[in-house]
Amino acid sequence: FIEKSNFCDSSIRVSEGFTFSFQFDSRMIPGGSWKKNNVKCLIIDGFIEEVSEIHHFLELASQDREPYILFVRGASPDVKNTIYVNNNRSTIDILLVEVPVSEKTINIFSDLAAVCCCDIVSSYKGDLISKASIEKISNVECIHIGKDTISIQNRPAEARVRLQVREIKIKRDQILEPEGRILLDDRIKCLSSGKVNIKIGQNTLLKNPAVIEKMDKFFRMVPSIVNVGVIRREKLFKNMDRSSCMESLMLKVLRSRNIKVFP
Repeated sequence: FIEKSNFCDSSIRVSEGFTFSFQFDSRMIPGGSWKKNNVKCLIIDGFIEEVSEIHHFLELASQDREPYILFVRGASPDVKNTIYVNNNRSTIDILLVEVPVSEKTINIFSDLAAVCCCDIVSSYKGDLISKASIEKISNVECIHIGKDTISIQNRPAEARVRLQVREIKIKRDQILEPEGRILLDDRIKCLSSGKVNIKIGQNTLLKNPAVIEKMDKFFRMVPSIVNVGVIRREKLFKNMDRSSCMESLMLKVLRSRNIKVFP
């Protein structure tokens, strides 16, 4: 994924897993980060008003002492305080993530369900939250939460995620409005595991205003010239702009994906 940066220098970041952006309640994440393996996941498409609605869920978490993550549209202060207090007592290990409905998050539970291989608990489907909160728990290999981001690694979800991405791409190709296409592109980006994010700095853009377009064309061409993870430099940059900044960035990205480039 290639985009402009407001900073002077360009940057490359390789990220494993499926990454989503959220605003987290810092009180629920001691130390500002949370990373667990073999996490049990539950997604409730609704607002949790009473602790009794998730009583069975809390009881299960206190019995097995496994790490849990609970995605909801919102929760009352009483619900949040109950989870917070019991986390501090080490009687449970539950991370509560609130995702209010907005233009950007209206479909996010569908994407999270694909990534976490779970069904969404929803009263609109006739689910009784107190019962479904036990029946619709899934297991996720690894979840890492940092500042405003959540990264999920879950190999069993790869086939389901590919299907989700395919359906989103079909919708995107049918939309004419740029704003709608951008929202769908953002969803595809979140559902792309092992992605390379390239941010082109202002210094590079000043030297070569068309650099983003050229690099996008370049990386679309790479799969057709890669031979068992090896590329010949002469073939790689044939008919391409050999400016030092572009060539350096391209080589860094290829090497980050373990593709060897020979003279």
